[in-house]
Amino acid sequence: MKQNYHRCPHVLADGHLTEDDFHHWLTGLPPRMRQAMTAAGFAAANSSWAFRRHALERRDLGYTAFMQQQLSAEDWDFLQQQDVEPA
Repeated sequence: MKQNYHRCPHVLADGHLTEDDFHHWLTGLPPRMRQAMTAAGFAAANSSWAFRRHALERRDLGYTAFMQQQLSAEDWDFLQQQDVEPA
């Protein structure tokens, strides 16, 4: 079955985070945070929302895709019913 990664960003973010994503993310962090995350390593960064969002944005999947990934289906449906623009 072919995956549609645009409709399922969680598959991309959870299954395809790369060392390249990690090193690219590290370059944009403040020095002390970069030092801490470098020491923690790639595996530890995989659970970081900031890192996962960075990987999505590198693939042109912005805030909406990130939030859809993070929320349960029920919460996502609720959010879609609200008349609120994302920040």
